[in-house]
Amino acid sequence: MCAPRRAIESTGLSEIVTLDSGIKAGFIVFGARVAALGLGKAKQGSDVDRALEDCAARGIDVSDLYYAEDQGEQRWYLVGNWKVPRAGDAKYGDGRMSQELKSRVRYHDAKAVADEAGVSYVDIDEHAALYPTTPKRALELRRRLTAAGFETKWD
Repeated sequence: MCAPRRAIESTGLSEIVTLDSGIKAGFIVFGARVAALGLGKAKQGSDVDRALEDCAARGIDVSDLYYAEDQGEQRWYLVGNWKVPRAGDAKYGDGRMSQELKSRVRYHDAKAVADEAGVSYVDIDEHAALYPTTPKRALELRRRLTAAGFETKWD
């Protein structure tokens, strides 16, 4: 036989989740997100530092990624932590800068392999409209090396 319906206790969601436990969970999730974002930003900064060291070791010029001179006056009407770029400041944020530096290292290494293999890449440098960014140049050269039977290993 079945037990009567009133004899079975049912617990609703409101009895399980209280306001206090909801607030605690919210703080935990918020703290985890802040920690993840902070660690991600720190990782990007260390990636830029490591890529700059790689560029310096290979003799790759990165001066075009930094402002050569001050870029004007302070804009009093812009709200927030905005500031005028000064000489020596990076033109891009850490994410874009990391990508650009890694691509330059990859392109430099691929050009060395192409020189040894006899694969032509002169037109890649000449046709800036077809390959406007360093990642596109690096990928095109890698495609040519792979088609010629040479493999380039990138991290």
